[in-house]
Amino acid sequence: MGNVTITQVLNQVVTTLRSNLTDPISGRAARGHNWIFRDFPRYEPECPYIKVSSISSQLKPMAIGSSDWRQDVRIQITIVVDEGFTIDYDSDGTDEDADELSGYLGNLVLAQLKTQSNFTSVVWNIVPYNEEALHRGGKIYRIIEAKAIASR
Repeated sequence: MGNVTITQVLNQVVTTLRSNLTDPISGRAARGHNWIFRDFPRYEPECPYIKVSSISSQLKPMAIGSSDWRQDVRIQITIVVDEGFTIDYDSDGTDEDADELSGYLGNLVLAQLKTQSNFTSVVWNIVPYNEEALHRGGKIYRIIEAKAIASR
């Protein structure tokens, strides 16, 4: 696999999410705006949005005496939704609230992380290990932490 950087791992996760998740705000892409970002967006995006960032990285030898290295990258995926936001994301005729939307988007993100075939070009494996929701300053932050394993 060659040398893999943390940026490549984050880009792979962002690309996979952008390719497989539908933006709840249908007109945003037509206006040239993203809703899934690596690290922090350069502007305050319209909610909901998703950001993918690195928490830490650790190099480990593949085996005792091996010259091959494995890189474990801990990533954080944060889904941000305004608390008053409502949308009919499931087309049942009823608007769901922000808590439901953040949970729904969290489940979609987790499903993509668990689909290992999405990550074969850079990442060998990605394992979600923690998820929580925080309410702060009029927003809901659903945080998913995962470990990505890549070669170095």
